[in-house]
Amino acid sequence: MYFMFKLSMEGLSSKDLMWVFMLLFIQICGARGCIEEEKMGLLEFKAFLKVNDENADFLLPSWIDYNNISECCSWDRVICSPTTGRVEKLFLNDIRQQQPFLDDDGWFNYENEKFWLLNVSLFLPFEELRHLNLSAHSFDGFIENEGFEGLPSLKKLEILDISWNEFNKSVIKYLGAITSLKTLILSKIELSGSFLIQELASLQNLKVLDLSNNQLKSYQLVQGFKGLSSSKKLEILDITSNGLDKNAIKHLGAITSLKTLVLSQVGLSGSFPLQARQDSKNLSIFKRLETLKLDSNKFKNTTMQQLNIFTSLKNLSLTSNNLEGFLHIQGIIMHFGKLDDVGPE
Repeated sequence: MYFMFKLSMEGLSSKDLMWVFMLLFIQICGARGCIEEEKMGLLEFKAFLKVNDENADFLLPSWIDYNNISECCSWDRVICSPTTGRVEKLFLNDIRQQQPFLDDDGWFNYENEKFWLLNVSLFLPFEELRHLNLSAHSFDGFIENEGFEGLPSLKKLEILDISWNEFNKSVIKYLGAITSLKTLILSKIELSGSFLIQELASLQNLKVLDLSNNQLKSYQLVQGFKGLSSSKKLEILDITSNGLDKNAIKHLGAITSLKTLVLSQVGLSGSFPLQARQDSKNLSIFKRLETLKLDSNKFKNTTMQQLNIFTSLKNLSLTSNNLEGFLHIQGIIMHFGKLDDVGPE
């Protein structure tokens, strides 16, 4: 190999050699410096904070362009590709550093909460963006004609987190057009009402969907499970703190690819996951589950009689239920030879 490389190099001019070594250097060391257009895009987001009466220099102290030579890939909350220098990840969550507190209804909210409108067009210059976190900002809408309808142009966006905002159901029809998404976090964005999960059915690459803390009703979830049945890659579904009943549970069988299911604090009680033996065909999904979380429900020891259908389960969490006795949990462990973790407290 070395001999062949030596012979081919001998036939090159000094100018050709210079280009070869330059390309090798870029390949090995990576591209240096962020793209100017993307640097300006980041500074526009900082200016957006200032327009909304935020102390942007305090919140984003590293985002300063010294004489047009500042390296924006080294700024806080920004991660660039080591080879192209383009921005790949933006962690813009909770920039305003609001202090959370637990309200009288058991929900976390923010002190001195101020609602404001998001300008999504600020992110369009980032053509290589893969991960965008906009959680915990108290956004309650968009600047006119500057909403999520523009995000589908980001062809490589795989992870989007807009949790803990006040967007409501109006965003869903736009999110369904971002077909590159693999992870979508929609926790606590006020989806209650006539929200239809099936509008996300076009996201055929989706692997993780978090709908927790939205107070969705059971009938809405049933419609959603049917709509998501075409998804062959969805592996993680979190519907914590929504309304759920046994009718909705059996319809989960439509999503055959699930490996992790989080059903914490959804008001379930009695037998789980089904009462009638004839429903077991609809619940073949549970044969694939590896992680099941049933925390903060109303299950008792007799609830666990149906657990023998979870043949692939490795992690089972049952905290804050009405389970009693070590021997009962020991029986569960003996039944699931592969179980790595049980949380009964």
